[in-house]
Amino acid sequence: FKYTLTLTLTNNFHFILPHDTNNSNPQSKAMTINQSTVTSNNSDEIISSSSSTTLTSGSTKVNNDSSSNPNSWPHLPNWALLHERIRWGDKLNILEWEGTDDDDENVDSKNAIDNKDDKVSKYRLSNGWLGNDLMHSKSSPVRILEYRLFYNEELKGGEGDGTSTINVNGDGEENKCSTTLTGIVHFTKNAESHPKHCHGGSMTSIMDDVIGWTGFCVSGEVKPWSGYTVQVNTTLKKIVKVGMILKIVGKVVKIERRKVWVEAVLIDPQCEEGDDSIHAKAEGLVILKKTE
Repeated sequence: FKYTLTLTLTNNFHFILPHDTNNSNPQSKAMTINQSTVTSNNSDEIISSSSSTTLTSGSTKVNNDSSSNPNSWPHLPNWALLHERIRWGDKLNILEWEGTDDDDENVDSKNAIDNKDDKVSKYRLSNGWLGNDLMHSKSSPVRILEYRLFYNEELKGGEGDGTSTINVNGDGEENKCSTTLTGIVHFTKNAESHPKHCHGGSMTSIMDDVIGWTGFCVSGEVKPWSGYTVQVNTTLKKIVKVGMILKIVGKVVKIERRKVWVEAVLIDPQCEEGDDSIHAKAEGLVILKKTE
């Protein structure tokens, strides 16, 4: 079936993680501090990972990555574990989703999780928000657990300065993607429509979010709220069952002055490649704000 919606509106750091066969959530012990090289064996994981940058409007800082409070996450499939995710690029830590520094917290403690939630709420309320983020809150019916950004340094221009035009779908060297945003999505029971199946609107909302944030990252630098998603055309190809954890990927395909075209796909990496692995596709347009 098809559903269409249109909206108008470095440093390398190596460290060793001991293997714990009793730990059902291995990424909870991980820290990330830039490159993406991973080797593993039965006793140890040796990881060289990317530095994690915390970004929000008007602030940038480096922050240790504690996997976004993994104790509030569901059990992840193998393709979504930390040593796989760091291959996707640098992690987005956005203060509106993460709150302020949690360096003094023990991520294994339920009190730490509650304290983190309080910090997120306080940060949002003190910076103009009225409630929780629709897609990035622990209580979200369909929740984006994490985004990671890859930027192709070989492609210059298209930075929203009103002077650049790049057709990434063209021939030759421009047949590359300047910006790719990859995330993990958890479809909870609160997104249910037909029994045991998630609402089609939950998939469409995911597409809106990834298209917007891919546009915010078009220059390779994360610039939250630097534009607006003005069009999302979504094709739903396969039902999402309640509880599924899927991969979302957004790619910039064209830039023209302040217009950024993005293509997105929602897939199940556990299926064989091809149409059977694709749950939804989307094309979208982001308009960046004028720079002063």
